[in-house]
Amino acid sequence: MFTHQTEKQNGKAVFMEYAWDMSWCDPCAANPLSPSELRELGVMWLDDPGQGPVPVPLPGPTKPSRPIAPAPTDAFVTRLHVRYDAQSFPEDLTFQVTGDRSNYQGRYVLRHPWRGDYGQCDAAGRYAEGLVERWDAEAKSLASLTGWDEDEIRQKMADGGYSAASVGVEPKPRKPWWQRLWGNG
Repeated sequence: MFTHQTEKQNGKAVFMEYAWDMSWCDPCAANPLSPSELRELGVMWLDDPGQGPVPVPLPGPTKPSRPIAPAPTDAFVTRLHVRYDAQSFPEDLTFQVTGDRSNYQGRYVLRHPWRGDYGQCDAAGRYAEGLVERWDAEAKSLASLTGWDEDEIRQKMADGGYSAASVGVEPKPRKPWWQRLWGNG
């Protein structure tokens, strides 16, 4: 996706996907980066992981414990996507420290299905089955919301390549909600 967008901009673009203050997260999509991961990114001001007090377990029966999340770190991580050469960026990119610690995360929602070989592996086959189920639900939902004829909706979807036949999957009959809920019938 970033390669395509860079080509559309004739190579003269930098895309920011992510910028986050590593000292906190809300909501947390994943665990904060560990000190070793931050060092790999160039955070050289962290204390040596060998320094500091080592927790000692208290005497008595032990309980299973959850892993302790890494402590907050004074670092701000930014992930950029850039492809450049001497023609598109005659000078190297330079970065400057600012007081801005606003978080940013790009979210990319692809609205068109992958059109590869759905028979190449189990995951691709499951993906194709999921597409057919999604398209079925979308057709029913659109008909329910608008009062349009469901068969006409399905025909227009098929004309646009959004059908079980377009992905080579046999549609499965959908059970009524009560059978899906209780698993009977």
